[in-house]
Amino acid sequence: MASSKEVIRDALLMKGISKDKDVEELSLSNRKLLDVVDLGRFKYLKHLWLNGNKIRRVNFLHSNFRLCELYLHDNLLSDISGSLRHLTCLVVLTLQNNYLTDLATTVKEFDRMYALRVLNLFNNPVALEPGYRVFVINSLPSLTIFDGLGITKYERDKAHIICRRNSEKVKDTVAFGRRSQGHPCMYSPTRPKIISTRPETPAKSFLKSHPPFENLEEAVQARQMTKSLNVYSMLDWSTVPRSEDKRRSGGHFDLPCFITHVFR
Repeated sequence: MASSKEVIRDALLMKGISKDKDVEELSLSNRKLLDVVDLGRFKYLKHLWLNGNKIRRVNFLHSNFRLCELYLHDNLLSDISGSLRHLTCLVVLTLQNNYLTDLATTVKEFDRMYALRVLNLFNNPVALEPGYRVFVINSLPSLTIFDGLGITKYERDKAHIICRRNSEKVKDTVAFGRRSQGHPCMYSPTRPKIISTRPETPAKSFLKSHPPFENLEEAVQARQMTKSLNVYSMLDWSTVPRSEDKRRSGGHFDLPCFITHVFR
């Protein structure tokens, strides 16, 4: 089995190219390659065919920023994280018939490819995930052809609506940076009764359980008010006796008062 160096040398000899700077296209497809040497010496490489090999990692394109078309289908790729993100000039990328398993991680690799028009991911495990096509179309607005099918305006608008709806469902279950129990309940939750000998502050009084709500809007408003309640307390210095007053009177003074402000 020939190494990638030998295959590259033969390909350049066949085209009569002797200088690396003259290489704009390179075909290494169907050569049973297990890996590929770094292609950084081909600074002006724009079209690269690597399909039909046995490549498991894409770690040889660190300096090929001018790549416009990259064909990696029919290989053994299972993860491309950090391998293609810098190739922002890509217009065509084929990755079908591989073993990519994480849809979100895979698509994240393409989010800086603003010129990407054609993308193939079919016949990968990621294609079996629910909402696969909708998620990819919504995540990559520059795509015009995905998995061999053109993307219509209707399909893109529909994907946007579905993803926005799913996003809103997730937001509804998030409160104070962590997961809550879901949508506001129509009825106040049952809380254990706490007996306290200390006087209630305005904040405690406000946060007590309320009677059942009549509709969802009231429940949502109550939750918003509860979350946005801020209480500030400060010492009322006008009630604090000065040392001079204490010396003169020698009597008993009441404890200083605190002023509490409640903001919503």
